[in-house]
Amino acid sequence: MADIKVALGLVGHMVITAGFFCATTMFFKPLEEQRQKM
Repeated sequence: MADIKVALGLVGHMVITAGFFCATTMFFKPLEEQRQKM
């Protein structure tokens, strides 16, 4: 059971970080363009 908990923790961490990475790339790309114009 401990191995399953560790595996679920790793998978959950990967899903959360991957989702956060995708969200930040979507939100930060337009901000970089606006900063370059300023």
